[in-house]
Amino acid sequence: MRRLLFVTPLTALSMLLATSTSSATEWHVAKDTGTALRAGRPRDVARAYLTNATKELDLVGVDLAFSKDLPAASHHTVRFEQTHAGLPVIGGSAALRLGADGRPLVAALDIARGISVDPRPSIDEATAISLALEALGEPIHLAPGVKLAVQPQKDGPGRLVYLVGVLQGSSRERMYIIDAHQAEVVRWYPTAHHALGRVYPINPISTPNTQDLTLSLLDTSNPQRLNGWNGNLAVANYSGGSPSNGTMTATQTLGPNSGADFLYDPPNDPQSSTDAFAQVNTFYHLTRARQFFADQLGVNMSPSSWRVYAIANVLEDNAYYFENAFFSSQGFNGWPNLIALGQASNVDFAVDSDVFIHEFGHYVTHNAIDYNGSQIAFHPQYGLTPWSGSIDEGISDYFACSINGDKVLGEASLGSYARDLSDTSKRCPDDTVGEVHFDGEIIGSVSWSLHSAFDAAVADQLVWGAISLLNHGSSFSDFARGLKVTGENLRTAGKLTSQDLLQMDEILRARGLDDCDHEMEIGQNKPRTFQSMGLNFFGSMIGYSCFDLQGYIGLHSLFHFKVKPIPVDKSLKVMVDFQTMGGGSPNYSIHVQTDSPVSISDQSLRPQNATWKLENINSSYGELVIDENSNPPFDPAKTYYIVIGDDSCPSSRVTVSTNIGFVIPATTSSSSSGGGQGGEGGEGGAGGEGNNGNTGKGEGGSADSGGLCAYQVGSAGSLTAWAGLSTLGLAIAALRRARRRRHVER
Repeated sequence: MRRLLFVTPLTALSMLLATSTSSATEWHVAKDTGTALRAGRPRDVARAYLTNATKELDLVGVDLAFSKDLPAASHHTVRFEQTHAGLPVIGGSAALRLGADGRPLVAALDIARGISVDPRPSIDEATAISLALEALGEPIHLAPGVKLAVQPQKDGPGRLVYLVGVLQGSSRERMYIIDAHQAEVVRWYPTAHHALGRVYPINPISTPNTQDLTLSLLDTSNPQRLNGWNGNLAVANYSGGSPSNGTMTATQTLGPNSGADFLYDPPNDPQSSTDAFAQVNTFYHLTRARQFFADQLGVNMSPSSWRVYAIANVLEDNAYYFENAFFSSQGFNGWPNLIALGQASNVDFAVDSDVFIHEFGHYVTHNAIDYNGSQIAFHPQYGLTPWSGSIDEGISDYFACSINGDKVLGEASLGSYARDLSDTSKRCPDDTVGEVHFDGEIIGSVSWSLHSAFDAAVADQLVWGAISLLNHGSSFSDFARGLKVTGENLRTAGKLTSQDLLQMDEILRARGLDDCDHEMEIGQNKPRTFQSMGLNFFGSMIGYSCFDLQGYIGLHSLFHFKVKPIPVDKSLKVMVDFQTMGGGSPNYSIHVQTDSPVSISDQSLRPQNATWKLENINSSYGELVIDENSNPPFDPAKTYYIVIGDDSCPSSRVTVSTNIGFVIPATTSSSSSGGGQGGEGGEGGAGGEGNNGNTGKGEGGSADSGGLCAYQVGSAGSLTAWAGLSTLGLAIAALRRARRRRHVER
């Protein structure tokens, strides 16, 4: 890999992206098209390239509509969104990177092929809204938003769906997916992420003395209010209602108190919900962040779609502290974007600029790129894929710290939950848990390592350039690929050296981002360890217990594993070491098939239709054997794909290993072997239920004893990584009816 730094740019990019086949994102190096194709606007050049490369990129029958144009000093990124019969295809997108000379360099695609679903709905919008409200199970105060779209399927024509948005402008806002032909709820996902003015330059901890600083980009008005950016920003104060159910109201009455200036002091009571200082501080720091993204990264925030309403001193029903801050892409009172800053019990989130610059990061990426698939993004090939949401959390941490020049995020407001981006202890996959804020710490830390290694402005360009190529289905390794492509652009522009790129490779390798795709190769020399969240945590955010969810919803390993036999191999043994955390019994399954990853149900979230499977394993060790006696028998010419199902209540640490396969090169891993000796028989707990003639067993073993977008102040626990978990409800109406029946039977 290192030789790529000393060869021609196109050859280097080809080598950089040569290992991207295990990701939902397809990376293609553009063939040199000569100078003729480089003339015109970047969007026209990009469109012409995609048209010319239709067969090469397998885009026959795929419709792509222009979406975004993202200029940078060393390159240009043009983004397209996939459509079908004029309707958006959920998650379908393409990004094309152009060099400084206008030459197409790299295409990053996440495209659903074979979409043929009838675009004419069988139910109307009113019926779709009714189904969504039944699933929600509570009254709403704003009319739902609704639109038609197409949901891709792994092996199907796609599903025509209504997207019904409810609880808009609240911390609990969500989007229901309603099948427009079958008239049923598929699932839902959250859409909230979590003159002069006297201000704290950063926050009251790192800069405890207020200063009177210029309120740049303040719009002149009569009466003067905290409006700015040529009509694209309004700052107001909370006045009533709930930020949790969409009834929140706000008023904008604050004017200057010293001539034309807003020189308000911090309140004597830090829990004040009416202090003017919070509003002025909010305006100042949001404007700082806007100027950074516009001036340093070339982001155009002038269109009206960027209008943002910011509310300070938010409470819950005008009586309770609101221990959170969030960005809403559903907006507020006609404004397309909302940033809400809570008045918490021991801190005002509006005084810590880390907090709302983090939320501002979500606002920027949503409007400029829109790659964040959220906590529960679902990809037709791999099932739940929260990785793009984790990347967005990590880079929002990073940009807040980069703008403020401080490696610690939230020291003034988060207490023990503050995040130190210089902590490099976590790596993929061992320390991933499937929760976007926790896993985002890996991305934030990697980005800060680049910030420490290179010039800060160069690191900012690296990170921004990387995410501009991503999509809903992107993995952590896709983020690494984006960094490498952008690094090569910056090397060509003279801002990085070949040695710098080698150093970046080492940073990525040390944190596991060189090998953190949806599919991970596994072998006898390379077990894989990850953490599974369990149904207790999954259900807690939607008001259900593990008991309520079991039988309706399950989980699956967020990584799919593959093993490549050699001709002399006679069998495949998949071994799983499943250690629950905090007590409780395991209940998991092993699913295997050849040729492609095991399918995941987009309703139950369970693995489905695997060729070989072993279910209901209730011991800490389980194994599935595929040999000559299996149906079909073991075939060493095939590649085998493995996924683990999880119906356990507690969270677990899981290690998957095999008796065959050899991963080259073998890299140092902190994973411990989760296997054990092969062979038949054995004693122990329940071994599960097998099918298709494969052998399965289990061995007894003892379990371990022992929001803000989740800036959330709460009690600490042994599994605090799950504190900010946002979850989905699937077929909630049916589940609620079943829950009532179960409670009666108890």
